[in-house]
Amino acid sequence: MNAIRLSLKSLPVIVLALVLLKIVNPIWSNINWGLSSSIVIITILIIMLFTFEKRKHSLNYLVMIATVSSFAAVGRIIFTGIASVQPMTFIVMITGYTWGSRSGFLIGMIGAFVSNLYLGQGPWTPWQMMGWGLCGLLAGLLGKRQNTFRLIPFLILAFLGGLFFGLIMNIWHWLAFTFPLRWQTLIAVLAGSFPLDIFHAVSNVIFTIILGRPFYNVLY
Repeated sequence: MNAIRLSLKSLPVIVLALVLLKIVNPIWSNINWGLSSSIVIITILIIMLFTFEKRKHSLNYLVMIATVSSFAAVGRIIFTGIASVQPMTFIVMITGYTWGSRSGFLIGMIGAFVSNLYLGQGPWTPWQMMGWGLCGLLAGLLGKRQNTFRLIPFLILAFLGGLFFGLIMNIWHWLAFTFPLRWQTLIAVLAGSFPLDIFHAVSNVIFTIILGRPFYNVLY
């Protein structure tokens, strides 16, 4: 658990440091930033999986994690044809809100990997695993010590979750495919993706309004 907390606390610092270092110091221009940042993300994911494996879990808990992860993956696959509509984000966040941050992170991470078995694996997979995992973790922080579903706070978090996931994927796209890596190109990437990120965030709100309380009642 301590390793997970350390990794999660370190992640924003590491990513921000990589971005700022590249923008401020052109000496680092020869580094493959897409590859380097992906290695950092993969390392953190491995640490989290290792800490999960070290803990004892009941068979019932493992079955529930596998079931909801599969459901989230199927939801993502079904809506693939509609740009930026990601029911998986809602499912991951409502599960994290109900079951806690650890479960939310695991379901986000596993759901991303499983859905990409159908949609296609690639260098984006670790970033998607981390992005959805963090969405589940943040929802777990909101739901901590809650014994009821609070619609308005969760609506706000679901909206922000769509923007947050988009930010993570935009940073990956900027590091991996954009040249030169300058703050101007970062703003261009963020601006170009902004309409789709808003669409993602709004769809999260719609899913929450329609399915939020029923899902919570089933999971609680």
